[in-house]
Amino acid sequence: MLWERTAPHGPERANWRWPDERLGRIRELGLVPLVGLVHHGSGPPDTSVVDPSFPDRLALFARAVAERYPWVERFTPVNEPLTTARFSGLYGHWYPHGQDDRTFVRALLTQCRAVVPAGSPENEDQSASPSQIGSLRVKVVPLPASESTVSSPPCAVAIPRAR
Repeated sequence: MLWERTAPHGPERANWRWPDERLGRIRELGLVPLVGLVHHGSGPPDTSVVDPSFPDRLALFARAVAERYPWVERFTPVNEPLTTARFSGLYGHWYPHGQDDRTFVRALLTQCRAVVPAGSPENEDQSASPSQIGSLRVKVVPLPASESTVSSPPCAVAIPRAR
């Protein structure tokens, strides 16, 4: 469920038709989805992986997704952040087309801030931590080595937990 396709103008104007249909069918079949929010991209056109507001804006979208699909337990907030940082901040192939070490590091750190908890579980300031989504708490865990690839280390997966 790509952020830039589902909610390019913010969660309040999201078009849930495509994910509703697919996730509804997945649920009917009894499958357990792993829902990705950003996959080899920068989110909506008015942000990017070097935008300081990227983590907070992704958190707003993640909160909307978690509230709409409370039965979904597994999320990949940002898929393959190292690959995305290389292609968008070092090689210049993807937006924002950076080709220097500074942009690469900035892209990587911004994506990490969008995934890794920014505060303690007791932190009630929801804007401070993309890993704290509404009444949801998430834990970042590595994927098993068998699910990672040579070109990319294991990605973080956020698993929601009830309070």
